[in-house]
Amino acid sequence: RRDWPCPSCGLTLSKSPRKDSGALKVERAFETKFDRSLGETVRQARQVPVLINYSVGKKRYEKRPDEDDLALIARIENSDVPYPFPTNALPDGYNTRQPMESHGITHVHHFYTQRNLRAFSALWQSTVNLALRAALIGGLSEGVKMSRFRAPLWFNKTSGPMKGLTSGTLYVPSLSGEQNWFNIFASRIAAVKRQLVAMQSTRKAQLYITTTGSATQLNLPDNCLQYVFTDPPFGGNLMYSELNFINEAWLHVFTNNEPEAIVNKVQRKGLPEYQRLMEACFREF
Repeated sequence: RRDWPCPSCGLTLSKSPRKDSGALKVERAFETKFDRSLGETVRQARQVPVLINYSVGKKRYEKRPDEDDLALIARIENSDVPYPFPTNALPDGYNTRQPMESHGITHVHHFYTQRNLRAFSALWQSTVNLALRAALIGGLSEGVKMSRFRAPLWFNKTSGPMKGLTSGTLYVPSLSGEQNWFNIFASRIAAVKRQLVAMQSTRKAQLYITTTGSATQLNLPDNCLQYVFTDPPFGGNLMYSELNFINEAWLHVFTNNEPEAIVNKVQRKGLPEYQRLMEACFREF
């Protein structure tokens, strides 16, 4: 609901009151807790489980968390993760300010619930096959607190994904839908398998080369290409290195954002800097 009555006093409340609504603006509830990974206390938005969606065989059910569910969640929250995971601090940036300021998410591991952090780090630690690691990396953005629960679809029982990210952001919603990492991994393995089968069934053998780096200096010999198709970055719309930070923390490889062709106040890049970087890319092409 956009507006709702206070269950205690009946006053109308709202996260973003409209001028004519007469609603009072609510404040987000925060809690202070000790982060054992950092060895310090952190202040973060309080999250309360309200709905469990589960499967028995091929049937799906819903329930409100009972005392046993809450006790299990508390036990997991108070336990250590026995596998290594990144604890990198988020860099100051355009996209990183929303989770830091609104939810107190200041480090990479804060994007995960304790049990999803435990599940993913266990999968990551035990997976050495490159194709399977690609499947894990492909699902990194799904099993995090950025996965928002689409309440209207659920209430109306409409077909479509009940959960998903707000594209091009590190936005953490007020109502998140925690996803099961084992289900995510299984669906990603199936996607990688389909791609490998498609490549093997290609009639004519082809050579694929995938590299990462700056388009201002490609590691290719001159005059070796007949055609270049490029999809330039859209100025200030997408902050690529910031959006990739969670993935890169697991890979231990971080983007050098100095040649990143974007418009970004934090990086002190305006239109002149964007133009200079784009011109360097086209010279290389």
